[in-house]
Amino acid sequence: MASSGPDHPQIGRVAARAGVYFAVVDGEGVVMDIVANRYYGLTGEAAQVWQRIVDADASPEGDLAADRPPVDSETVVGDAVEAWRASNLIASAHDPRTEEQLPVAKDARVPAKVGIPGKDIRAASRSVVIFGALLREMLRTKRLVKRRGLAVALTYLQSIRAGGDVPSRRSDLLSILHTYYASRIPLSQGKEDCLPRSLALASLLRRRGIDAEICFGVEKLPFRAHAWVEASGFVVNDSPNYIRRFTVLGRF
Repeated sequence: MASSGPDHPQIGRVAARAGVYFAVVDGEGVVMDIVANRYYGLTGEAAQVWQRIVDADASPEGDLAADRPPVDSETVVGDAVEAWRASNLIASAHDPRTEEQLPVAKDARVPAKVGIPGKDIRAASRSVVIFGALLREMLRTKRLVKRRGLAVALTYLQSIRAGGDVPSRRSDLLSILHTYYASRIPLSQGKEDCLPRSLALASLLRRRGIDAEICFGVEKLPFRAHAWVEASGFVVNDSPNYIRRFTVLGRF
């Protein structure tokens, strides 16, 4: 491809690095980097460039040369691409892939629309044993995120094999959730704790055989990121009415 300007290197074919996810949000865009545990807000024009990168990466023949923009726009694209390359968000397609411990991303579909009824949760028993297990998972996942990063913590979550669904383990799930909500009061109520508590809950559910997954969503104005747990098409630890405002960026 021709250069984006006399002072800019060849843009060529580029791709999002492994562990980097993009979504269009309210006509603009957001990039999530689970290796660095960071989010990047994009303007509408920058989101269009990212969409071109994603589309080109999905096509064996595609690159940023397709539908070449005017010269001025090429300069903007070149500047943006170099900035994202410096932030380690994208790489040239021919760059060697680094072997990192990364989780497997699932289809980032829209959030589930069904929740677990609160009256059923309140009617279930609470358990000191479950409280202890939740606390252990909270400490374990917090330590993993702090010492080795979010990507490793998500890989750990996926390493816990589980194949059961919510209906077949409903009684156990309700008891876990009643204990989970009760434990938030002394441990973390009022804090921005959605990531550690969702990691802990998903890990415990998987240990109990329930195939739970953690979801990451964002809203743009004002910017807000959120994490929650879903299983068998149910929102497990949040209100479906609340999370429908978020665009799902990643599901693991």
